[in-house]
Amino acid sequence: MDIDFHKLRQKLLDLSLFNRLLNFRPSKIRSVEVVREDIGFICQHLLLSAKTMYFRGREADQDLDESATQYIGRITWAPLHTMDDSSLLHTDMTANQLETNLYKIYKESQTVIEEQGYTVLYLALGFLHWYEDDESEKERKAPLLLIPVDLIRQGVSNRYRLKWTGEDVISNISLQARMAEANIEIPDIEMSEDFDIRHYLQTVSEQIKEKARWSVSETIYLGFFSFSKFVMYRDLAMENWPVENPPDENPILKTLIQGEYLEQSPVPFDTDFDSLPVNSFYNVLDADPSQISVIESVKNGNSVMVEGPPGTGKSQTIVNLVAELLAQNKSILFVSEKMAALDVVKKRLDTVGLGHYCLELHSRKSNKREVLEQLKQPIYMDPPMLAKIDTEFEDLDNLQDRLNNYSSALHEPVGQIGKTSYQLIGDFEEALQKLEDSMDEIPSFEISIDEVSSSEILEFRQLLTDLIQLLLTVKL
Repeated sequence: MDIDFHKLRQKLLDLSLFNRLLNFRPSKIRSVEVVREDIGFICQHLLLSAKTMYFRGREADQDLDESATQYIGRITWAPLHTMDDSSLLHTDMTANQLETNLYKIYKESQTVIEEQGYTVLYLALGFLHWYEDDESEKERKAPLLLIPVDLIRQGVSNRYRLKWTGEDVISNISLQARMAEANIEIPDIEMSEDFDIRHYLQTVSEQIKEKARWSVSETIYLGFFSFSKFVMYRDLAMENWPVENPPDENPILKTLIQGEYLEQSPVPFDTDFDSLPVNSFYNVLDADPSQISVIESVKNGNSVMVEGPPGTGKSQTIVNLVAELLAQNKSILFVSEKMAALDVVKKRLDTVGLGHYCLELHSRKSNKREVLEQLKQPIYMDPPMLAKIDTEFEDLDNLQDRLNNYSSALHEPVGQIGKTSYQLIGDFEEALQKLEDSMDEIPSFEISIDEVSSSEILEFRQLLTDLIQLLLTVKL
């Protein structure tokens, strides 16, 4: 069965009217409209100059006394006169309404960042007002330029600050795809030092000039928009893949989508890993046989899926895998839906001294400045001290041999009985426990395991049974 990647890729866009990127409906508590502001200045100030901006409520509520710190409800704010008027974003909300909305927006955006690791809070500049068809009476609004932003607050006595995260400004891919169905081209946003948002909005206006009721406005909203699936959409574009290895021919993707199994030779779980040389392992954390089996299978070039509840050592296995593959001079891409999983693995790599080999490309670490800073750090690091550990490997190999010999001896049949020392020790402990529960003084008998046979053991057991019965009769 052939994979229709184009069809699967289109599903990631969500071109329905449930998508806020196509049909934005302001929330009373999860969005804030900025009014009476110059859209060109905001774009220049916030995005191109990377400066901080603040929100301001209605004049009637906030200009009560600018010479002193204002107290509104339970919130104490810094005096407005200490701020540059050019850095203020005006709204038509009362101060209390604005505080309530900003608080909810702040908490929700922080939660998503901590759990998922990506930005969902954007300042939308400019909107396309459109209709589904000529008969439709319902106007739809779609944002045109979205700036990924952080809402920051340092204590209840300070105002919320709005700042660009440094992440790339992404075109509204959903809108581009939906408008393409109507033969309307929404141009990509190409950021540069001389970027003019009004020129961009004018370009969009020219594209829709045949639509009588459609328009472009300079409306501005702070709100939530999700681009997580759209990044996947862009990654699956054919032009982003090598010609010799297109996505529809990638064996792993075909396995995930079609359910076809890859031809592999995985390492069986009963492999005797204890017999392998110590210096063939680069595990940096403890690992049990099942985890080592996974690691060795991956080292052999296989793809594996590991399942297990929390606390079973999955992140520990990933850390060991990273160490093993680094030792093979390979590059590793570690991805996760949850931010917590990335943090756990990174912290463990830091603990074992491998953290500086990692380039973090998630959350706030994905902007250009952070990436360059991370690349710079290992360049100026002192080279690691290389210890001579050949003799230590020899000592470990000798110790491993002694432990393996001891383990083998425990599982070798003893004498004519046919049982191993491991089994006999278990039998002894079980019998000892029973005797301790029923007797104050435990009698002992010495026999030579090497000389006695199984039949003689049975005969000896029968004699003891008869003796016990005789003793009980005499006692009565």
